[in-house]
Amino acid sequence: MSEPTGSTSERLTTAHLLAVATETDPSVTTRRLEFWRNEGLLPHPERTGQAGTRPVWTYPPETVGQLQALLRLRETTKDPDVLRAALWFGGYPVPTALARAAIIDYIREMCAALDRVLQRQAPASDLGDDEVRSAALEQVARVLARKRGKSLPRHERQSQQDRDRAVFTMLGLALNGSSPGIKADEQDAAAVEGLLGMSAGRKLRIGDAGPWLSGPAADGLADFAKYGSIVALIDAVESIDDAALELARTNARLLLHGVSFAARLADAFTGRPNVTGMTALAEIGQSPEAGIWFTALLASLGRSPTHADSVAQIAQALAEFQAIEDQIKTIAAMPEQARAAALTGLPDMPLRQQAGVRRTIAQFRPPE
Repeated sequence: MSEPTGSTSERLTTAHLLAVATETDPSVTTRRLEFWRNEGLLPHPERTGQAGTRPVWTYPPETVGQLQALLRLRETTKDPDVLRAALWFGGYPVPTALARAAIIDYIREMCAALDRVLQRQAPASDLGDDEVRSAALEQVARVLARKRGKSLPRHERQSQQDRDRAVFTMLGLALNGSSPGIKADEQDAAAVEGLLGMSAGRKLRIGDAGPWLSGPAADGLADFAKYGSIVALIDAVESIDDAALELARTNARLLLHGVSFAARLADAFTGRPNVTGMTALAEIGQSPEAGIWFTALLASLGRSPTHADSVAQIAQALAEFQAIEDQIKTIAAMPEQARAAALTGLPDMPLRQQAGVRRTIAQFRPPE
């Protein structure tokens, strides 16, 4: 998500904001702007002057950027909790207290929605029984795993049985942390990696560096059960202070942006899809809800000293990686002659590397 920007250096009236909004959505009215203010999606105006007997109420110039971001987000979702949290995640001036409440309410509603789905498989009174609940969850997982479309895209070959089991395992651990029938053994963990397309991360080698994904897959799944369950996420977001929640947001933004760039870069250079095993995470990161889940997860991981140190190291590496991204984008945006001057060594490279550089330039060239 882009950083907040404004299109003017002067304070704005409601009429100015309405003119900006109707360029994108002609149905926006003054009353709609007022509703968004009351929902915490736009800042409230401040009294900054007097026109005769009438007070003048205006907004800071940055409100234009926030309004434009809100209009873009509403093309995907109308959920006020998601909108509120997504604007906060993007760095707009939504109070952290409002964002915290939005994150908690959204995660709880997702949990309640899944419970309602489970109740279609078995009476609510029976879902307290582990075996009944596990059977109902298995039915729901099978339906989700076999859906076509963007909800669960396929990034690598996987048997339907493994895919069914992977969805069942992920849902079960998210809902319960751990419970009878929900295992975290190596076979199930490998199925989850296959579902997410992450298995390629165990094969990727860059120079002398080994794969970024190593160690037993079950260890990662056990950590997810401990830190990524609904209960753990809500508890973390509720209990940490504003500074810690804002740090989790910063790290989540670095992680999502860095994963997206790394996945695009590697795929373009090699000419192969999902070569890093991170394409699914990159795609998930494009949704407005991603900021909610990743902020909550990093807030939860941050309560473990070991995981907090690891997250800090990854965040620092990704921040330093920004210089490489800036350099690639600068070269990609150059006119052809200037680009050739900047890449004087390109003709001397092996043909495969030359092709990779050209694909990378094409991938990051700004749209005309």
